[in-house]
Amino acid sequence: MTNRDIHHATGINPTTFHRWARGDVRSTPDIAKVRSFCSGLGLDLDEALAALGMTGQPENPAPEPPMPPEIRLLLRRLADPAVPETEKLFIRESLRMLADRGRRSERREAGA
Repeated sequence: MTNRDIHHATGINPTTFHRWARGDVRSTPDIAKVRSFCSGLGLDLDEALAALGMTGQPENPAPEPPMPPEIRLLLRRLADPAVPETEKLFIRESLRMLADRGRRSERREAGA
């Protein structure tokens, strides 16, 4: 596409989208312009926002805490097609019960 074609499809000035393409983004781009650009060219808005550093996600997110081995084992059992559905149901119900217990405890502590 030519610059003129892109401008007609998106309404965005060629200097603006060339600046974006170079990564020359000194301030946060106008979200309406990014949305118009993506809509006009059939691009995924989330991908464009990520490319412009506008996802709201930290660049270096904190790593997940290590998972206890017993939780890892339960997750493997739930994913294993050889494990009977009755056992999977028991695991899920047990986890729900423990999660509910934890939420009730948190509410009591918050109200205290």
